[in-house]
Amino acid sequence: MCHTKAALCNPVKLLKINFTHALRLIHGEQYVFTLPCAYARSILTVPWVELGGKVSISCAQSGYSSSVTFHTKPFYGGKVHR
Repeated sequence: MCHTKAALCNPVKLLKINFTHALRLIHGEQYVFTLPCAYARSILTVPWVELGGKVSISCAQSGYSSSVTFHTKPFYGGKVHR
């Protein structure tokens, strides 16, 4: 299972790509997880990639779930990694 969603949020500065995947282990457990969004910043000057958004991992068979939030740099000021 793989879903891909892409959106061009700002024609010059921001390209957001989001993925969802499933991983099946040998014990019959299937973990569904998302990946952080990849933001392509400063395309016209010195380009750099930033990961941001909420990542979740869950398994219906075991009932385990977890989530991690990746913070992005604000457009005006702020630190790159928080």
